[in-house]
Amino acid sequence: MKDWKPYRKRQNQPVVAVQLNLDTDGFDYRQWGGQQHCKPGDWIVCNGDSTYTIDQQSFALTYRSIGGGSYVKVATTWAERMPCAGQVSTKEGITHYQAGDYLVSNDQAGTDTYAITADAFEAMYEPLAAESESAADRPVWLRLGRTVRLVDCDAAGVMQPPALRRWCQEAWEESLERFGMDVAALHDSWTAADAAGLALDAGSVHIERPLRWGETLQLTLEPRRLEASRCRIEVQFRCRDEAVARGLCDLQASDAAGHPCPLPPAIDRWLTAAAATD
Repeated sequence: MKDWKPYRKRQNQPVVAVQLNLDTDGFDYRQWGGQQHCKPGDWIVCNGDSTYTIDQQSFALTYRSIGGGSYVKVATTWAERMPCAGQVSTKEGITHYQAGDYLVSNDQAGTDTYAITADAFEAMYEPLAAESESAADRPVWLRLGRTVRLVDCDAAGVMQPPALRRWCQEAWEESLERFGMDVAALHDSWTAADAAGLALDAGSVHIERPLRWGETLQLTLEPRRLEASRCRIEVQFRCRDEAVARGLCDLQASDAAGHPCPLPPAIDRWLTAAAATD
């Protein structure tokens, strides 16, 4: 395993991106010293003075829309500075790098790897502080990112507790989707088969300091099974390595008569996988 270290994208560095949703075989282009290929569904990204493409799945797992065609990178990035020149196979093609450049991956296992020049990498990324590394070790489906919007705030631009409770509820569903579930199909098939229901109740939230309009927060989910019919999802919120808030919500499964019943098997698998990361 390489000596990966965790980094995050610096704040206020959004990219502009558009997805290649056309009836096409894609296209080839030359960049980073090699031939690159953009597949249907991939994203064409404008990042400052540089334009390139990102694989569809990689983009979905690492970027979040902030509106107007702009996106911010919210996932942890793993990188190592290379002592000598070389090349790396990416999802787009081949990238050549020089001594001192960074080999970069969107996951610690190194399955989504590329290279960035030293100047560009250090301008775009900053190391994660040691106290955040435990959260960075969590799988990508338990680590999310959000930007505080004006609709979440009061007239003074400060986020209010009801908005944070909603974020906790939405984070649970987004985590299921990142885990690979079709949430709508899951609910429809399960309720149709068993005449059962799911209730997601927002619990308490605790805000350490005011959360202001425009701030980007990192969310870490900590789900745990309470009993066969119920689980609790705790969400930790951080802003630039500072713990700023936490909240929780409970998921309860019930049958047609309103009695507790086992959670759907797919959610049970999600809970089991989450427990294995502790």
